[in-house]
Amino acid sequence: MLCKEKIVKLNFQLDFMPYILVAMVWCHTILLQYVRAVIMRLPVIGQFPDFILALMYAFAIAYTIREFRLTGADVSFLLIIPAIAILSPILYPSTLPYWREEVGRFLLVAVPAYFVGVILVRQTDSEKMLNLMYVLSCITIVAKLLYSVVFAGAMSAEVSQYKGDMDGAYKLLPHLCLVFYYVLKKKNLLNMVLFASGSVFMLFLGSRGPVLIEVLCVAALILLFAQWKHKKIKITVFAVLFVAFISSPLFFKTVELLSEIAGKAGLSVRIFDKLLNHGIMYDSGRSELADTLYQALRIRPFWGYGLYGDRQFIGIYAHKLYLELWFHFGYVFGTVIFASILITPIAAYRAAGSQEKKALIVILYFVGVVKLFLSGSYLHEQMLFLLLGISLSVLRERMRKRQNADCRD
Repeated sequence: MLCKEKIVKLNFQLDFMPYILVAMVWCHTILLQYVRAVIMRLPVIGQFPDFILALMYAFAIAYTIREFRLTGADVSFLLIIPAIAILSPILYPSTLPYWREEVGRFLLVAVPAYFVGVILVRQTDSEKMLNLMYVLSCITIVAKLLYSVVFAGAMSAEVSQYKGDMDGAYKLLPHLCLVFYYVLKKKNLLNMVLFASGSVFMLFLGSRGPVLIEVLCVAALILLFAQWKHKKIKITVFAVLFVAFISSPLFFKTVELLSEIAGKAGLSVRIFDKLLNHGIMYDSGRSELADTLYQALRIRPFWGYGLYGDRQFIGIYAHKLYLELWFHFGYVFGTVIFASILITPIAAYRAAGSQEKKALIVILYFVGVVKLFLSGSYLHEQMLFLLLGISLSVLRERMRKRQNADCRD
């Protein structure tokens, strides 16, 4: 009896820990920061909130990976990526100041998400895992809205009109996309209200990139997962009505109303100001940054400038995934890596055996890959590495099933 109790307890632990790890990664940008704020108010340990969270994260990864057999590809990834990161400042010494500042985020936050993706796929109940992520996304949206209304101060006039809160909008984006998938999957009032209110709030944060990605992701989810009768006709009618709306005076009246509401609420009017002044397509100086990098690439087209090399020329990341990879690895290796990032998730989507895995791949593709064409660095993007872990595991799972089928034949 005692032995049986130990086995049951062990199985519970093994089943439970992967969910904790996935939850920490999925919620690290918003909910986990609220947890950090709570830790800071505790005696003694409140002085070390980042250490406590890092310890929890490291323990969850170490405990979970111990129970999942890593393949040769996983081990190679574990060895090659840190090796590249360590060798880069040796081969390109001029990047060392930027490397020191950012490499910790790359190796300790972004890269481990790959293994979380591996673990997520190897869980037999992928629907239960996705349901957990959905619940956490609902809580995240509500928490973000409540925090902004109750605790956050109003934006200054300068921030409201010219800056907004791009970081906050991108952090909210994955949760809105996942909730919309559940609008299609489980059409109920809660999902629709959460998605609508969260989307309007993201508009009030004043960043165009997250809004564009949300629109594209929503369109893809409808095309791929909506179970509507006469879907093509409905989509066509909606598209025509949408074009008619944005071409009518009512559109500008709506924009003016939303701008007024955002101003009174102390949020950003940046998007609405650009719409009203026909400046929505302005790239905020990104083309000038790209021109500087292209000129530098003419000098070293084949080897690039190493990790963080773009920072030494323009002081920030390249804002375009392909350009950042070219600048770090040269045109040849950069193109190979870029093509792999684009193609691998698409192949995994086709190979995925469940709708839940397919939906998650689509969402992560938009928030982890498409996003990097507009803003962000792949060296920071946890969702990109989560996507790669999921994608490669899905492909290996399909290959293993085919091999087993061939052996039986």
